[in-house]
Amino acid sequence: MELIPTLPYYNFSSVTSVSRNWKLQIELPEFWRRRRATGSTRQVILMAQARIDPRLKLGSFKYSAFSFYKLTLYEPESGYWAELPPVPGISDGLPMFCQLVGVGLNLVVMGGWN
Repeated sequence: MELIPTLPYYNFSSVTSVSRNWKLQIELPEFWRRRRATGSTRQVILMAQARIDPRLKLGSFKYSAFSFYKLTLYEPESGYWAELPPVPGISDGLPMFCQLVGVGLNLVVMGGWN
């Protein structure tokens, strides 16, 4: 089954977990060319945002001791906000002080405290 190029990007993580074939299709340059041709691409802003771990008691400790960083996506055209699932291999959140850079269709996480 071939994926429809108008599939909303916020469904990509769900679709890629359905089957290996669908994951491979989304990664193909042809899929992205078809998305552009159908006008389905959108400009988005990706941010690393601090979150307070709700499982921990804050007491007199500083908030930064309990922070972790998650990726958040914002689409200015529609006003859509979403917190993205954890980065594979970094399920506890992004490292403090890491840097993010977009390279083509990939997001590169560099550095960080831990």
